[in-house]
Amino acid sequence: MEGIETEEAVIMHEGITKQDKGLEFNFTPVKSREEIKKIIQSTPKPEIEPDKILELGYCGMGMPVIKSHALLLEMTSGEVLRADSSHACSFSDIHAYARRSKRVKLVGLDINGEKMSYYLQVI
Repeated sequence: MEGIETEEAVIMHEGITKQDKGLEFNFTPVKSREEIKKIIQSTPKPEIEPDKILELGYCGMGMPVIKSHALLLEMTSGEVLRADSSHACSFSDIHAYARRSKRVKLVGLDINGEKMSYYLQVI
């Protein structure tokens, strides 16, 4: 499966560099739920059968990545995890995790009502 990366997610994670007392830091502008919904709806919807499903609910503040990472460590190459979250911050968190991980790629996105589904494949 090919990994996917929406242009908007790349832009979100490049962030904007600021100077604060000589220290550089990056921040990422958060997109609205409606913007995220439009982005996800515009992505291809491949038929992906996940090997495991992780229901995250309204879990935010990095927890989607932490919980997904813990479960992905138990999985083997080729297996797919579907992580479901209704928290808007999960969109940028999961994209950043998949882009930085050497072991996982984001292979699909879907949305159903408020629940966003991220398909992460172990490579």
